[in-house]
Amino acid sequence: MGNNLKGRKIAILIESDYYEPEIHYYQHRFAEEGAEVHFVSRLWGNSKLTFLGHEARMPFECTESFETIDDEELATYAAVIVPSGMVSDRLRYTEDVAKLPPNNMGAVYVNEDVVVDGDLVTARTGAHCHLLAGKIIELLTARTPVGAA
Repeated sequence: MGNNLKGRKIAILIESDYYEPEIHYYQHRFAEEGAEVHFVSRLWGNSKLTFLGHEARMPFECTESFETIDDEELATYAAVIVPSGMVSDRLRYTEDVAKLPPNNMGAVYVNEDVVVDGDLVTARTGAHCHLLAGKIIELLTARTPVGAA
């Protein structure tokens, strides 16, 4: 742990029914590496919204909207993380992991905990957040920060 991500910004989308352990892990793990962590959501014109977690119904206050982020600002983020959740779990669900689930958006299922496909990194479930974060940190550490020579 250290400053591997110092000067890097990471955006994490947040919404109600979030998986508390995953969100809290990201909140602390990326900060441990020196990253500037931003939780963003659609605020619907409000200055802030409080979202409740899925299991413990833990409140999480968000004050940053992704609605105002343009392409130029988006490019300042080293990573944008879409956490697991009820909607994404339902879209990925299948009783037989060898068969493609309905609504998989054209993705090819690979039976691995973490998969890297170009600049897309995915994990099997929210419980694999430590593996996802570790892979993102590894990939970002290997890249030159924006603005560095």
